[in-house]
Amino acid sequence: MVVHGALRDSGRYLGHAGTALARPGARMLVIAPQFLADVDVAAGVVPRRNVWDVEGWKGGQPATGPATISSFTAMDRLLLQLAGPARLPGRGQRAVVIVGNSAGGQYVSRYAAVGQAPDVAHDGCAGQQNRPAEQQRHARR
Repeated sequence: MVVHGALRDSGRYLGHAGTALARPGARMLVIAPQFLADVDVAAGVVPRRNVWDVEGWKGGQPATGPATISSFTAMDRLLLQLAGPARLPGRGQRAVVIVGNSAGGQYVSRYAAVGQAPDVAHDGCAGQQNRPAEQQRHARR
């Protein structure tokens, strides 16, 4: 999964990540979610889903509408669709890798510390199990 930068140009990031698919024998799915911002709507982009504050999506803030889920909750739900317990058993070793550049890298780092999907997904999800931050979060519950 590739998370776009501050310009929210997920199509460009998807194109760059698609080069990984050209490797012989590569069997993978590349996804580039887009966190549309209020400035995109002001510029004429018609969102099909939620819209975040131009800075807020990077830190997991709630969307400004129509639903007020955080950008981290959106990622949790996407990861559960890709690699939740019902998806992984019996299909061999799978991993979900999340990368980001610039603001996307900041988002990924923050999500790695507080995202919930690794808590409920199978051990193969994103290599998130057994992290110190994960253990600290469990200790606080």
